Amino acid sequence: MRKDMMLLLLYGGIVVVQSAWFLSSSAELTTFVMGVNLGVGLVGTGLSALKLLRPGTYRFQYESDPGEET
Repeated sequence: MRKDMMLLLLYGGIVVVQSAWFLSSSAELTTFVMGVNLGVGLVGTGLSALKLLRPGTYRFQYESDPGEET
C-alpha cells in the first residue's frame, strides 16, 4: 500500500473518531481541544487526498528536494 494512501486512511480514521468524540462530549475544554485536533485531522486528510489526486504537484515539506531551498 502506498504511503499516501496509508496517510489518508490514518487521517480519515482520526477525523471519524474525533468527530464522534467531539459531538458526544459536553465539557467546554474537551470540546475546544477536540475541535482543534479535528481541524488538524481535516487538514491532514485534505493534504493526503490532494497528494493522491496529483502526486507530482503536491509534496509534503519533508519530501522536498534540498536543492530547491532558497
